[in-house]
Amino acid sequence: MAKGGIYGSDARALIHDLDYSQDPVEECYRRGWTDGMPVAPPTVEKVNQMLDYVGLSPGACWEKFL
Repeated sequence: MAKGGIYGSDARALIHDLDYSQDPVEECYRRGWTDGMPVAPPTVEKVNQMLDYVGLSPGACWEKFL
């Protein structure tokens, strides 16, 4: 697997603040994160729950799992 890009060793976790007073799916579309296909923007709480469930820390290197 090539290094770099979203899955490379230089990948960084990003937290984006979405305007949840509006439709979060529409906000993802406005930001260009989807071409109209369904998206489900995760919250920090949901990401932490997933990490707890799989036994990983937030700083875990995802490259070895892909």
